[in-house]
Amino acid sequence: MPALLLAFGKKKRYMDRIEERAIARRAVESLPERERVALLMREEGLDYNEISEALTIARASVGLTLSQARRRLSDHFDKLRHQAAIP
Repeated sequence: MPALLLAFGKKKRYMDRIEERAIARRAVESLPERERVALLMREEGLDYNEISEALTIARASVGLTLSQARRRLSDHFDKLRHQAAIP
């Protein structure tokens, strides 16, 4: 019986991770386009100059845009996670 419980626990954790990834994806997709693109570009390793050129915004605005994106992403993720009741 313990092996069955262990297998169930592993499957549940696996399903929770799949659900959490889906929530993260939805949270990213919910961001305004400029914030989403800036955040994804930064995650891909682009520097502030490259991001500012690609988005045609001032370099000084990149940091603010990324900060807003991260805050909004965290808020959206927490809200979606709470709605899905993932521990």
